[in-house]
Amino acid sequence: MLERDNASAMLELDNASAVRGSSTIWSEGTFRVPSASIVGVIGPNGSGKTTLLMMILGLLRTATGSITVLGREPQRGDSRIGYVPQNYASVAGDSIRARDLVLLGLTGSRYGIGRTSAAEHARVDEVLAEVGASDFAQRRMSQLSGGQQQRIAIAQAIVGNQE
Repeated sequence: MLERDNASAMLELDNASAVRGSSTIWSEGTFRVPSASIVGVIGPNGSGKTTLLMMILGLLRTATGSITVLGREPQRGDSRIGYVPQNYASVAGDSIRARDLVLLGLTGSRYGIGRTSAAEHARVDEVLAEVGASDFAQRRMSQLSGGQQQRIAIAQAIVGNQE
């Protein structure tokens, strides 16, 4: 059983296991990540890194045990979490402008960009500057280098002030 202290945790796994199909990917996962921590997930191919992230994002349930993200069970589409997928460029699409993609992270939905306020545009400008992407924000994603696309992906992940 995971020993808890008074500090809030960003992420907790308590005897969690991951199963895909009939294969156990990993089991007895128990750890705690305090709030405001920076964590790297490393391991060989097939070791369950992507599976862990899918569980944190609420896209896959634990087979046993529990996972708590920001004090709650993981939920698909949790707006408190900013996430940059491994294959961001292919998911983003080529024809959208970089700036509009960041704006979608703030105001978007499956219906696209609706009416936006001056404050929302100012927030997008602020985040683009934070990640060093202001100079190429008007260009289409297909015109950006891999590193520039990563900057846009990070901007989109943090524009909503996720926890």
